Amino acid sequence: MTRRPGSAVQVRACLDPVEQALRDAGALAADDSVPAGIAARVLPGLCRTAVEAAFTEAVWRRELRAGRGHAEIEIDLETARGRLNLLAALALTGDASKGGDVLPRLNTWSRRSGDTYRALNKGAHVAHDGDLPFREQRHAASRPAHDRLQCLAAPLPR
Repeated sequence: MTRRPGSAVQVRACLDPVEQALRDAGALAADDSVPAGIAARVLPGLCRTAVEAAFTEAVWRRELRAGRGHAEIEIDLETARGRLNLLAALALTGDASKGGDVLPRLNTWSRRSGDTYRALNKGAHVAHDGDLPFREQRHAASRPAHDRLQCLAAPLPR
């Protein structure tokens, strides 16, 4: 449910967490009434939310296929929660302690993937000071997390 101007309520279909965060980021980026300073603070956080959800989805899918139990997977995810690099390492390598492997792995997909990852990680903590180097792509929930990483919104409003 979304509350619109004048307290109008709009009901929309429930989306997976990645798609929801991407749509919210796209809507915010397209809204000319949102001041650029606000967008610079909020958009990277929405983008990071999408990437965290994609990484979490990838961990669940891989670990369940490998026969691990839900409780074991939850412990791993809880250990990585709140630290994007730990979660990325867990999703990309299966080991949260391999954070140093994240950027090199992302850069093998494309330099933009690594740049996007760095920008959204930094931008989730401080206002982003330039265009967001992201491109919105809508992917089915079953697509691999690395496809879903190259996601997000249009350039920030100026």
